[in-house]
Amino acid sequence: MHKHIVVTGSIAFDYLMSFPGKFTDHFLHEHMQRVSLSFLVDSMDKRRGGCAPNIAYTLALLGEKPRLMGSAGQDFGDYREWLESAGVDSERYTGWAFGMGPGRIALSRHGIPDIRLLSESDVRFLGQFAQ
Repeated sequence: MHKHIVVTGSIAFDYLMSFPGKFTDHFLHEHMQRVSLSFLVDSMDKRRGGCAPNIAYTLALLGEKPRLMGSAGQDFGDYREWLESAGVDSERYTGWAFGMGPGRIALSRHGIPDIRLLSESDVRFLGQFAQ
């Protein structure tokens, strides 16, 4: 019987940014309870990241035929082609997933139109949910 190696885990792109200076130089002690920062960067590189595809890719380089199982975004097409060219099977397991985590429950319960509002740290928006 032939056994298959199925590699599961995160599938993502990593964005590596070059930032001049130190992040700590931009934190103000008196505002640590509410931190919202934006930075200009000198450069940004997009790299293939995530644990599962990197493990599967290395196994393929060693002669195995791993199968990749995980969640990926709409921008997975180029990543998929790169993995499959190395011998990683990313087509065998496909499907749709639906989650009902705390963010989705809050959307439904409070009529919030966009889940991104929950992570923007806008005290005017978030203040309406304070007890």
